Amino acid sequence: MLRNKTYRRYYFGTVVEITVLAILLLLSIGMVGAQTGTQDLNITLDSSEPVNLNIESLPGMVTMRLGSSSSATTTKIIMKGFAPKTTYQKYQDDYHNLVTFTTDDSGSYAYTQDILKPHFIFIQPEPGKISKTGDIVTIAADPISSTIFISDDATGGDCTLVGTWDNSTKTCTLTTDLAETVQIDDDGITLNGNGHILTGSGTGSGVYLPGRSGVTIKSLTVKNFTDGIYYNNYPPDIGFENTLIDNNANSNYRNGIYFYFGERNNLTNNTANLNLDGGIVLERTGYDTLLYNNASYNNISGIYLYQSSNNMLIGNNASNNVYYGILSYQSYENTLKNNIVNTNSFGIFFRSGYRNTFINNIANSNYGDGIFLYYYTFENNLTNNTANFNRGNGIGLGFADSNNTLLGNNASNNNNSGIYVAYSLDNNTVTDNTASNNSYGIHLYFSSKNIIYNNIFNNINNSWIDDDRMNTWNITKKMGSNIVGGPYLGGNFWAHPNGTGFSQTCPDNDRDGLCDVRYTLDENNIDYLPLALAVEVEPSNLIKNPGFESGTTPWMFYTDGTGKFTSASPGYDGNNSANIVLYTGGTNIQLYQTGISLEPITRYRLSFAAYSTTGHNLKVRLIKHVSPYTGYGLDRTFDLSARWQEFSTEFTTIGFTGAVNDGRLMFFLAPYVKAGDKYYIDNVRLEKI
Repeated sequence: MLRNKTYRRYYFGTVVEITVLAILLLLSIGMVGAQTGTQDLNITLDSSEPVNLNIESLPGMVTMRLGSSSSATTTKIIMKGFAPKTTYQKYQDDYHNLVTFTTDDSGSYAYTQDILKPHFIFIQPEPGKISKTGDIVTIAADPISSTIFISDDATGGDCTLVGTWDNSTKTCTLTTDLAETVQIDDDGITLNGNGHILTGSGTGSGVYLPGRSGVTIKSLTVKNFTDGIYYNNYPPDIGFENTLIDNNANSNYRNGIYFYFGERNNLTNNTANLNLDGGIVLERTGYDTLLYNNASYNNISGIYLYQSSNNMLIGNNASNNVYYGILSYQSYENTLKNNIVNTNSFGIFFRSGYRNTFINNIANSNYGDGIFLYYYTFENNLTNNTANFNRGNGIGLGFADSNNTLLGNNASNNNNSGIYVAYSLDNNTVTDNTASNNSYGIHLYFSSKNIIYNNIFNNINNSWIDDDRMNTWNITKKMGSNIVGGPYLGGNFWAHPNGTGFSQTCPDNDRDGLCDVRYTLDENNIDYLPLALAVEVEPSNLIKNPGFESGTTPWMFYTDGTGKFTSASPGYDGNNSANIVLYTGGTNIQLYQTGISLEPITRYRLSFAAYSTTGHNLKVRLIKHVSPYTGYGLDRTFDLSARWQEFSTEFTTIGFTGAVNDGRLMFFLAPYVKAGDKYYIDNVRLEKI
């Protein structure tokens, strides 16, 4: 279930009568009825000229976003359903523009509304008046002074009533807890809560920012308001680069933190838990950054993006919410990375969005799906996400989704399918994913033209295809390491938890890591190149008699001094090694092997074990065996000690353009050797990598 706000848009005449039944809304001053849900508004109208009006009935509050009219200057609004003979407050655009009214005997109120330009109207019960004497803050019954206004003047507006004002930094630091709304009147102001608590009476906004820019709110706890912290940029204007850091916006009657329009805002290390609607809500915003926030245990969603785009959500925890960890509607080009969304109804639920990126998110143990993209979502990218132990599917695409990519995700141990694709077509790519121990590895429901390859499906039932629509289950055989370590890419790895799966038992006589027979899911869905178990083949050693266990052949020894080469103990790995004893020094002393076959511009690895009794070094070279003795890419000195060590180096062949078989690998001891030195060399390997 995707719960939408109770917005209504209507078109009215020059003088319009609108009846709003705010049945759930407001009882009497200081009292708010129990709110378990938002009911639809009962609106009657008679109209011929257009006016746009969006109305919300909220816990403890009615809000109206009223558009301008090109054909009318005013409209008459009649509201019914309030408590009879009760005083309420009606604000226009912000908390400065206040009109108090008292309902008649039937609980009705009528007034004339300007519609020359857009307005934001909100109505709430009448709170008390706040004042301060010394360190004592008192609440009286005067509604006019019930809001604290922080502004850029000598005293910070009302800041000195409740805290200290630093004019140089435009910072208001609270020194007391509060029970009323704080409104930020100017750009560039910092409100430092200093650990204090702002407690409401179930209505209004805790901190209200009417379209401000460059404002910072930090270290403040806000609770028991309709919205804890509310940034409202309506009518839409330029408002941007506000910062919320280290705040707690918990236990509010709608949202903990709510941003409406604006861009490039930063929310870091905030907590928004136990709110009756959403923890953090971004509506029609862009280029915002949410870092390391905790939005959990909310009645609807932890984080909600509504028609919001180009935002970054990184490292947030949105778990244990009733419906959604992270919810999005008609939002595009957002990036979600390293977020945790566990134990919600849905972990991540995106409806009608495109070009969103999901990287390294964890969506486990949700009561529905871990991650689900629904209804005209396209060109989204899901990479390296984990969606395990969900009661629904791990990762799902549903209804007209196209050109999405699922890459490197793990969707395992889910009650339904690891990967679910329903009513989706045209070029969704599913590759490098692991779907294990699910009821079904992948479920296709009326879906076609998807490309599914190089995945691991390890389930009792690996696939469920509801119809005969065609999908592609492999690419053309291509050299490259596949998901189970084989040397070629092709199709998918079809396993069974007990080890009897198709890919675990299929023949692979040529050892290319691909089964020699196709895997048929149904007549229109065939994996022509299913992956086989990778057979580890040790790289071929180009050196003969590498451990000197067969004597000295084909190794050769030359010195222009005097010395001796034998195959004898001690061996590094085995019985023997090359034993070289130098009776005198020389300028050309080498142990070498010839006839080595090499390929041009190719990576090789040389490894060996060695030591010398005096710790003298040696050099290893790979050259053309005959004149002009061209270097083939290896020329390196190794620092030996007086005990065995292993050495390894990698290089790329040079000096020739076609394959050759005239390579000479030589261990060159001069000029390091001295008379009486003994060298020991073993386990010589030269292999292509």
